[in-house]
Amino acid sequence: MFARRLISVVAVAALLPATLCAQAEGDRQITDRMIRRAETTVDQIALTRWHVRESVEALDALVNSTDNARSAYRALGTRVRSSEWQVGRTRVAVDRMQASANAFFSDWAESVEQITDDDLRAQAFGRMSGTRDRYDEILALGRQARDELTDFVQLLRDKLMIGSDLNPEALAALRADSEQFSERAQTVRRTIDRTIGTATRYIDALRPE
Repeated sequence: MFARRLISVVAVAALLPATLCAQAEGDRQITDRMIRRAETTVDQIALTRWHVRESVEALDALVNSTDNARSAYRALGTRVRSSEWQVGRTRVAVDRMQASANAFFSDWAESVEQITDDDLRAQAFGRMSGTRDRYDEILALGRQARDELTDFVQLLRDKLMIGSDLNPEALAALRADSEQFSERAQTVRRTIDRTIGTATRYIDALRPE
């Protein structure tokens, strides 16, 4: 989805002395890994929206069930577990993205420190700081999406516990709360959509022109 490099090696090299150009070129693999991990994080965030939708549909099937409540309950349990698995996937994606950022920006800072010209060094630090700020924003958005889904899945698990005995009173309680729960799911989906859109814009802003 995002094929170009996160940071232009050519642009970085323009700010570095000739002796550091080879090192900047050698950072290409790290840069490529960073953009791939940013893409993976956005992809995992996008998947959370699907899990929210499927979970709501599974809960609706349970509260509206007549003679197949047990089957609907098992289906809801499957959706809860798959959503919990997705939380873990999003967490791993964010953690890997963080690790790549720490290594890359540490190396970049060391390279910039070696620039002897004050003006060039200041320009290089400015570019590095701006890039790091935008990358950190993507990380923050990834954590936000992960936390939103975590809270939603916990609420869904609570619903699963309430309806565990499948008696009419429990299902009636779930049915009475279903509209409020659907509104909560809509809020989560809107948050996820905003997160994806903002993260995409940040990634595009990091691309070379």
